[in-house]
Amino acid sequence: MNLSKTAGSLVFWSNSFTSTPLEPVLNSFEKHAPSLTEFLPSSAVEDSTAFTRAATRCLARAEGSRDGETSLTRRRDHRDDEVIVTFARDRIDSSKEYKAEHLVTVVFDKATSKVITDDPDFAPVKKLMVIYEAERSKITARDSFAFLPKMFEALGGVRVKKQGCVFFVPSPYDEEIENLEKAISVTGLNIVRWPINRGDVTKAHKKMIQSGLENKLEEFEAKLEAKIESGENVRPTTIDRRFKELKAINDHCELFRDVADDVVERLAKIKERVKGKVEELKEIAFADDEAA
Repeated sequence: MNLSKTAGSLVFWSNSFTSTPLEPVLNSFEKHAPSLTEFLPSSAVEDSTAFTRAATRCLARAEGSRDGETSLTRRRDHRDDEVIVTFARDRIDSSKEYKAEHLVTVVFDKATSKVITDDPDFAPVKKLMVIYEAERSKITARDSFAFLPKMFEALGGVRVKKQGCVFFVPSPYDEEIENLEKAISVTGLNIVRWPINRGDVTKAHKKMIQSGLENKLEEFEAKLEAKIESGENVRPTTIDRRFKELKAINDHCELFRDVADDVVERLAKIKERVKGKVEELKEIAFADDEAA
């Protein structure tokens, strides 16, 4: 299909994302979609997340002997400041009852990322640490739910549903979506795209666009109202940022002018209301300056 004749595409991603080392992902984006690298995590995962994943994987694996008399068991506990993994040996005593014999405890300190254990040479502990180091340098499917929506939004996309993962991306970004497909393919994830011809734009498609843009405006308005109601001082730099955000949203709306002019016009009242909130915030900032 000739994408130059499209109004845009419905875009989402499959769940075939595999745990992937961060470095090749960064390299792939630098090659195919360098403008989107800023949305990738600067580090693979937080250490506490990596340790939790490692503990989960370790707990799921069969370690030690299981000969009918003994088996190695593990337990993971979460606390506000620690993750604790306990290794124990279950034994069947003469009365045929299980008795847990404590072997080793591993404590991960969330504040310092230190791993403390009373027996670092214990084989299962070594295995846990190997998995932990591997997890620290990976990004996973869960991470994709954080950075892919930001990428689609940077490419002019609007969410079809407020909390959904399907975006309507306007046609000026067709080439960038293709580049994103190439860049993300290294993870095993697939971008799924359904192009929509200009002549095939229906009321349902326009409703998707309107809903997505309305949500964007309403989220921005809620942020403004929260700042106004907080009573906190407003810096001039904050006002500058908010006006830039407002311009970006207006520009975003205009991307859909060719295919949904009536939708963009219907959003005019909301845009004016939001602009009024920015102006109100500006007045507060000037009042603070005069008081100072």
